[in-house]
Amino acid sequence: MAQQEAQREDHRDIHDDEWTLSWLRSKGTVELPDHVNGQRVRKRASRHRWDEATDEIYMITLAGKELRVPKPGDRLQLVKEYHARTGHWGIRRTLNLLWQRNWWADIRKDVVAVVTQCETCQGVKTHYAREEAKLSPLEIKSFMYRWSLDLARPTVKTTKAGNNRVLIMVEHYSRFAICVPIPNKEAATVANAFRQHVLAVFGAPAECLVDGGAEFEGEFEDLCKQCMIDRRVTSPDSPEGNGLTERVVKTIKFCFKKMALEKGLNWEWDELLWSLSLGYNAARQQSTQVSPFNLLFAQEAAVPPDLKGKPPMDFDSDILDDNDARVKELLSRALMVKRMMVHAGCSLEVAQHRDTLNYESRRGGGHAPKPHLFKAGDFVYIRQKPRTGMEVATKPAILKLISVQRNGVVTLEDSTRLREKSARCKT
Repeated sequence: MAQQEAQREDHRDIHDDEWTLSWLRSKGTVELPDHVNGQRVRKRASRHRWDEATDEIYMITLAGKELRVPKPGDRLQLVKEYHARTGHWGIRRTLNLLWQRNWWADIRKDVVAVVTQCETCQGVKTHYAREEAKLSPLEIKSFMYRWSLDLARPTVKTTKAGNNRVLIMVEHYSRFAICVPIPNKEAATVANAFRQHVLAVFGAPAECLVDGGAEFEGEFEDLCKQCMIDRRVTSPDSPEGNGLTERVVKTIKFCFKKMALEKGLNWEWDELLWSLSLGYNAARQQSTQVSPFNLLFAQEAAVPPDLKGKPPMDFDSDILDDNDARVKELLSRALMVKRMMVHAGCSLEVAQHRDTLNYESRRGGGHAPKPHLFKAGDFVYIRQKPRTGMEVATKPAILKLISVQRNGVVTLEDSTRLREKSARCKT
């Protein structure tokens, strides 16, 4: 019986395990009640650490990494901060960002609850019409071989800093994204941003993939010729010829829509652009199974909510003066990058093949759209025409459906009643 009781205690949340907490806080000096319980407490305490300065509990993994175990009352708020401050990413990316520095038993359940109940995400994810799949994947090349460029316009108004566009530049192999606010879409402006943020830092790639916009001609085309870069243009009738990386740009644009819906059309988006970029680059990619930041810098990124607890990474300054230690650290990182590069390349090929099969299935009629039948009592969104590509196609109000007529017109109610076509409504 005592053994069974000890096992049940070991499966409780660490913050509810009073004996283990007492053992950690007393640094092993507290008197334990019996031998069985004492053995359990000492074993569990060996896998945790108590930070006296912050009163935080850290779980120690088998690899020796410490993950913060926040108090139960702080967990939902922590998830909300990660979700909102890093760009309203979905369940998988939000969970991955949290897992890098935090852990608790029901972390996935809490992330699902926060993301699925986020009003901002619900408003943006509403779809009214079937989108045709147009996927033409490019051959996978080496690291830094190809970059993609695209423009996005978060709002119709110019920010206080004079910016009204975002230049999104994505490295194909690692999926590392650079988002640069720019004042206009002139070719000279785009060329200068590409020169400062890509060429000056990473050197000239072999290929640069762009659409047929005028901003990627003129000075930008001349710059590519000077640097011996093959400027490839997607065909006008297939803007998604970029394949996998085109979705990276779409994902970032999608998060802009969420932040615009949350902040309003007058938000200073260029002041928050850094957090969106960090959230994207720090999260593990489904296509590569590695985060772009980790693949590029051979270490994990420090996401702002992490800075409330322990430092994002341990660094011994003495390593700079010790040649042997410095060489050991460099070799360790080189080996890490080598393993990740091979893994990322294999994962990219698998993801690209699956996307190709999915594309063929959809084009062959395997996913025919299903009509939605409304009924009285449903709560719906109403479609609106976005003024820019970054505005959502959904009005913020959620209306109650009162009645449905045979001609497809529905009666909706908020503070007043109005009539609308059912094709413009979505639950």
